Amino acid sequence: MKQKIVLAYSGGLDTSVILKWLLEKGYEVVCYIADVGQKEDFVQAKSKALAIGASKVYVEDLKEEFVSKYIFQALKANAVYEGKYLLGTSLARPLIAQKHIEIAKPKIAELIYNGFWFSPEFEFLMAAINKSQENVEGKVYLTLYKSNAYVTGRESKKSLYDQNIASMDKSGGYDQTDASGFIKINALRLKLGAQDETMG
Repeated sequence: MKQKIVLAYSGGLDTSVILKWLLEKGYEVVCYIADVGQKEDFVQAKSKALAIGASKVYVEDLKEEFVSKYIFQALKANAVYEGKYLLGTSLARPLIAQKHIEIAKPKIAELIYNGFWFSPEFEFLMAAINKSQENVEGKVYLTLYKSNAYVTGRESKKSLYDQNIASMDKSGGYDQTDASGFIKINALRLKLGAQDETMG
């Protein structure tokens, strides 16, 4: 009886070569294609895998779960790589891997998956993020123009901003001299850092 492997398959050159290589090594290969919203011809990809020799092909629609459990979580955490790049493919990988395992387990497949997405560290991080978002609600106003979205305003009944307190023109509860200690403490570490660089 051949050993069975579940292969995460995209229909591209790399995974097609791996599929053929595994078949030549004597494995039975079941292919799994994850649909997370990418523009792909899944019918063609499935046909290609079967033509190469896959015994079966699963095409799993993960779009709704991807949005609700991953994209929304990333938005709450303001997860932007290097402060510039929105996460796309990398954000989908944990969900793709999870579904990969679900398909592989009933088939007693050989699958090794290592990662920290479902680790205690991640659960701790998400608990902290979700706690910080409990009072985040309200409206965001957008202007859509030529495939771009611009934030033009925000409002919330639970906003922490109070113009009567923050304004320099109104007599509120904010005393500007309160900031002096905070500024001096932060300035101290910057001065010491500059001294170290000069001496080094």
